Amino acid sequence: NVRSLHLHIVDVASDYNVKAADINIFVETALCSNDDNELYQIPGFQLFRNDFIPDGTRTPYGTAVYVKDNMQLILEPSRCNYNHVEMTLLK
Repeated sequence: NVRSLHLHIVDVASDYNVKAADINIFVETALCSNDDNELYQIPGFQLFRNDFIPDGTRTPYGTAVYVKDNMQLILEPSRCNYNHVEMTLLK
């Protein structure tokens, strides 16, 4: 639970455990569609966002998945939000 990634991205990006993991999943990112992906990049990782509401409204919800560049995904991650449940599927 990152409790607003936009407030903590510098700490997250510099954390040893984050950099050492192959996949990092953060919840309660509070990102919105108006936030530029470039601001949330972590070197060596691909970012896949699932903003809770895609209309630009900042809510306390949302997920972000960081996958290390050397990890091969078979498909682009699938994102779905239904009945207040956020899902991001990786394969």
